[in-house]
Amino acid sequence: MSLREVFEKLKTRKFMFVAPGGNQGDYMIYAGAYKLADELGLKYQSILYTRKVQPPKILDEVIYLHGGGGFCRWWNWTPRLLQKLRMANPENHIIIGPTTVDSDRDYLDSIPNIDDRMTFFARERTTYEIMQKYCDDVYLDHDTSLHLSSNDPYFKKIVGTTEVRETFSLLAIRNDGESSNRLPNNIKREDFDKTVDPCRCKDWIRLHMHASRIVTDRSHSAIMGAILGKDTSLFAGSYHKNKSIYDYSLKDLGVKWIE
Repeated sequence: MSLREVFEKLKTRKFMFVAPGGNQGDYMIYAGAYKLADELGLKYQSILYTRKVQPPKILDEVIYLHGGGGFCRWWNWTPRLLQKLRMANPENHIIIGPTTVDSDRDYLDSIPNIDDRMTFFARERTTYEIMQKYCDDVYLDHDTSLHLSSNDPYFKKIVGTTEVRETFSLLAIRNDGESSNRLPNNIKREDFDKTVDPCRCKDWIRLHMHASRIVTDRSHSAIMGAILGKDTSLFAGSYHKNKSIYDYSLKDLGVKWIE
């Protein structure tokens, strides 16, 4: 069952969409989910939670916790937020949007239990297979940012007035715990006009919109490239996420994989 089908099944209910914050790629995830909700005519409110905000009682709405890559040992905020949401709302149906989880079973065993009033969506097959152990109601669907297209208003709201150009080649590499700290053997920094971690730059949008070529270990830089139809290649980070998303979604959208 797809996320669209689950939303359709519950469309007579009210929803609260909960965003856990994050970088620019995460906001693409949120925009794609809102586009899907609006297409189906869902009645929903949205709220952004940070670590300093205590989730309130949400009455009888369905709680939709946006997906992403937060169930991993480097960040860990999303499962903590899920626990807070459940403690404040013990009876609500909670849907966890298309997500990637860490393959480290010791880590997964340590996070709060996913209970029988939760529906979990994996955004690739590795997570789907892992989560069979942790959730009775688990489904597989693509990252919600892939509901976006380059000419729809949800995407336009993200990019604003920035126009698509082909000005420079971009090596967009992580500078955080998810980095593998190595480049593929055939990728050299000196071959690129710009080498940056785009999520640590204020001009994230321009970097991708103006790139003629994108090579990256950030999954949403690759998704952005795919949406824009740019020459885009993805390589591995520190765990299975990039390869799993590539295999399930991005290889069919023209993105190349680099070993």
